[in-house]
Amino acid sequence: MSLAAAYRPHTRISLPQSGRLPRVPAEDPWPAPVADGPVRAKVVVPGSKSQTNRAVLLAALADGPSTITGALKARDTKLMIAGLRAMGASISAKGDLWRVDPGPLTGPTHVDCGLAGTVMRFLPPVAGLAAGDIRFDGDPRARMRPMGSILTALETLGVRISDDGRNNLPFTVHGTGSVRGGEVLLDASASSQYVSGLLLAAARFENGVD
Repeated sequence: MSLAAAYRPHTRISLPQSGRLPRVPAEDPWPAPVADGPVRAKVVVPGSKSQTNRAVLLAALADGPSTITGALKARDTKLMIAGLRAMGASISAKGDLWRVDPGPLTGPTHVDCGLAGTVMRFLPPVAGLAAGDIRFDGDPRARMRPMGSILTALETLGVRISDDGRNNLPFTVHGTGSVRGGEVLLDASASSQYVSGLLLAAARFENGVD
């Protein structure tokens, strides 16, 4: 098949007698650099959003202050910081160096989840440890993300939650300052974050999580 036939019926191409398309010089606004020899360099890789949110949450539940290096500042991590601060943690950030000082977790307060799955699924177990009501909400699209598994699991572990039967945002965690914990059966087929959220806070539960 000729090149012209291959492009029918949308494009008709007339080839020169040589049968080859004319070579058109490309206009490259940024010619790629070419190394004349071995390249030796140090490249700083940005931190992980997922790991940053896990690290700052664990630090907020620790017995003493922590320093996190290589943290990533992004919308999701800013929302995680804001949520933990709202519940009582003290967090200061200078570039990718963050200091976290745990504090008594209290309510009432409000946590804006934005669209961050780590915030909406990791902080409700923490809110169960707070003394007071913690209301969670987020962007309109966040209200469409499934939350039933983690909310049902928390209720099984002794946390009282008000969501008007929606099984998604918005909802309120009625924290009592402690979570009984124990054995729970959790459907994590929709998201492994359900399991992660429980495990991150489980060390502070009276009976852990089985």
